Amino acid sequence: MPFEISIHNFRRYLFEMFEDVHLLTVGAGEAVKEKLVLNLRGELETLLRLLGPNYARLYS
Repeated sequence: MPFEISIHNFRRYLFEMFEDVHLLTVGAGEAVKEKLVLNLRGELETLLRLLGPNYARLYS
């Protein structure tokens, strides 16, 4: 029997891959100077490109 994965488990796995990605905001309110995405590794960037612009925009 070939390996099978449910769509629910696949989605959870994808979500867990991004758990270590963080957004660091420098400043507050109107004084936000910079936003940095931390721990966005190369394989996650590739995955975001495959998922499309709506997902990539969340991490840019």
